[in-house]
Amino acid sequence: MMIVAQAPCRIDFAGSVTDVQPFCDHIEGVVVNAAVNRYVRCTYLPEPADGFVVLDQINNDMLQVAGVEEMPAHGLPGRLKACLQTFPALSGGTFLLQSDLRHGSGMASSSALLTCLVAAITAALHQTLSPAATAEIAYQIERHSLGLLCGRQDAYASVQGGLSQFTFSQDRVTRRPISLPPALAGNFLSGLYVAYTTVQRSSDHLMRKMIEMLAAQDPLLLDVMTAHSDLARQAGLALADGHLRRFGQLLNESQANQER
Repeated sequence: MMIVAQAPCRIDFAGSVTDVQPFCDHIEGVVVNAAVNRYVRCTYLPEPADGFVVLDQINNDMLQVAGVEEMPAHGLPGRLKACLQTFPALSGGTFLLQSDLRHGSGMASSSALLTCLVAAITAALHQTLSPAATAEIAYQIERHSLGLLCGRQDAYASVQGGLSQFTFSQDRVTRRPISLPPALAGNFLSGLYVAYTTVQRSSDHLMRKMIEMLAAQDPLLLDVMTAHSDLARQAGLALADGHLRRFGQLLNESQANQER
């Protein structure tokens, strides 16, 4: 039996970082994002019954191991290893990993791949998960098993799809879908331009510094994060009401707020 799991990548418009704990433990996080028609895929085949084969078409790599413990802890095999350690009942099989985007594109392809891995593995084990449960498990693996300072928006965007305003409060996630009439949606899409700069950036060191500042109750950081969340909330409302110009103005204000 072949299992194929596919999830979209996303564009983040406003509110990024406010979905990351501990920020959303102190200030209600709000993020506006949109899933796009660029996908990551995980295909699972049950052979071999013992041991694993990883066909990584994203990085043009191949790996064959007798067991999970032999998998490297880094890269895409490391993500698969963390998922298999979460679901140890799966003892073998072949995983084909594919993506429409380059790794490190900044559109959450790595998080989307984790949701695909969780979906494929649980399907292979004949387990049924809701989209939210799939996203939460993928997030927990990324944050705690892999130790990455990420938020929940990427995993939840990949399983929900569409245009969304997410609210994050401690461990609670609420989604408000944003629906645009066809004509307005066309105007909205015509104003978007996404370009790959070839430059990959890691925000981990910056995130750690911000968490240190939050622990010290840095007044500037608290003010910036509160404003960042509020601007994202306003942006979501403006978009839902069809006020595209106001939406763009709020995105500019959000960017200026981050640069303080």
